[in-house]
Amino acid sequence: MYLGTGCKTRTRPAQPGGYGRFMSVDVVAELPRPVSLASVMGCAAGALTELLGLDRAPEMTVFEGWRTENDSKAPPRRSLTGEDLEATMIGVRIPPEEGQTAGSVEFEIGLAGKEDRAFAMVIDLTGVQGAEPRVEAVVSPTRTCVGVVLATSVALGAATVSGGAFVDIEIAMLDARDWDPGRFIEAARLTGGAGPFEERCERFMRQFAGLGGWPRDRSAN
Repeated sequence: MYLGTGCKTRTRPAQPGGYGRFMSVDVVAELPRPVSLASVMGCAAGALTELLGLDRAPEMTVFEGWRTENDSKAPPRRSLTGEDLEATMIGVRIPPEEGQTAGSVEFEIGLAGKEDRAFAMVIDLTGVQGAEPRVEAVVSPTRTCVGVVLATSVALGAATVSGGAFVDIEIAMLDARDWDPGRFIEAARLTGGAGPFEERCERFMRQFAGLGGWPRDRSAN
């Protein structure tokens, strides 16, 4: 299955899982090799169209960094151009700042005309959780249906293009921990019917009975 140009998924068995309720709501992409942020976002758009049965994904914008103010994410400072996205590599080693044990970089992803966001932290866990090189993209959504679908698509895009696993422990949409991204899309994709983008996002999330109607809100708009 292809998720946009250059986004051929690999197939491997999902691991058995069974995870309870969550405190945070991250989804994670393992990044076994460096890839450009442009390729990640191209595959994220492909994943979004596959998950929701769209002809075309809404336009996504990537912003450089994010910060917290009063426990909420503040507006970012600069949007990345196409050239910026091509030049920005993730999955590479990230030296930690002084006093820190792990290096990281942050990005914020938004949808055109939407307030919903996905907040991505690419973190180098090499030496923190084992000696082998290990870099992950941890993606946290606005706690809305649109936000979760956006964050899921970004993590799936990163996992697909880098050849890594999509990890869903905290939200637990389905009953496994580690997923080949293509297998997750096949298992979770919305089938039947059409409708506006936000409505499709809500229907996508409502298919997971174990979430008990979470997220409550369709969109942040």
